[in-house]
Amino acid sequence: MSEPQVASATAPDRRRKVSAQSFGRFGTIIGFLILVVFFSITSPTFLRTDNLLNILTASSLLGIISCGLTIVLVLNDFDLSVGYVATLGGMYAAGFSVSYGIPVGVAAGIGIGLAAGVVNGLIITYLNVSAFIATLGLGIILQGVIFAFTGGAQISQGIPEGFNLLGVGSTLGVRNLVWCLLIVMVLSWIMLTHTPLGRKMYAIGGNPVAARLSGINVRGVRITAFVISGVLAGFAGVLLASNLNAGNPTAGTAYLFDAFTACFVGAATLRDGDFHILGTLVGILLLGVLSNGLVLLGVPPAWQTIAKGTVLILAVAFSGLLRRKAVET
Repeated sequence: MSEPQVASATAPDRRRKVSAQSFGRFGTIIGFLILVVFFSITSPTFLRTDNLLNILTASSLLGIISCGLTIVLVLNDFDLSVGYVATLGGMYAAGFSVSYGIPVGVAAGIGIGLAAGVVNGLIITYLNVSAFIATLGLGIILQGVIFAFTGGAQISQGIPEGFNLLGVGSTLGVRNLVWCLLIVMVLSWIMLTHTPLGRKMYAIGGNPVAARLSGINVRGVRITAFVISGVLAGFAGVLLASNLNAGNPTAGTAYLFDAFTACFVGAATLRDGDFHILGTLVGILLLGVLSNGLVLLGVPPAWQTIAKGTVLILAVAFSGLLRRKAVET
């Protein structure tokens, strides 16, 4: 008699636990859908095709930077230099295009990201400087280089015709920026989930000591992660300069906070606190929908920033609360 009673008594607890786990993993997606419904009701233009494409276009550069940042975060590292790398990459792309042509300019912008990634990786792995301090310090250095490069002035004179093709052009009716985002996200997802390198990254993020004892070259993998992050930030900077048809000395720094927000919102999505590309995509789209909807409603920029910070806190806190409840049940 006692066994059936125990089973019947614990069945509701199991159901509550499963429900809490499900809401914890899908809470951000549910929140995203609620935002879509809310803005669809409050703004008649929100669901128009051109507006939805605008959301994707506006989210593209953030998405590319966030993909690189996600890869670094998988290893439990940080890269606070991505905004500065994107800015300097855009400045070099515009400046070198004026002097040496578009191909050299694009290569220079991406090369800046490559160099920054190598420097970050070497400082962190060989000098044992924390990733937080190393990347923050390099970001400050790059900010100085940005202003030394042009004296703080924007590069807009003499930009070759065709430089803005990537930034404002379209293919098959979709902006090239969106295609670039799609390619970067697919390649990043494949790398993290279907290659030995990606499995090594997750192993190091889970337990670096065990990963090293199992024969993984922890230093090499960490350097590779920072190189990928730097290259993607530099590439985003090139696209940003192309979109603006100019090199702006402050344009890329604004992406740093949003990139971290997208990644941490993504870590609260589908998995138990793990950083992954699909989650980052959800974070990017959530921020894109939020920003676009608030603009359509005429909300001032200051309150848009407040809303983004609030979304980050609520998304992570809500998912964490439900997961703790699931464990305690």
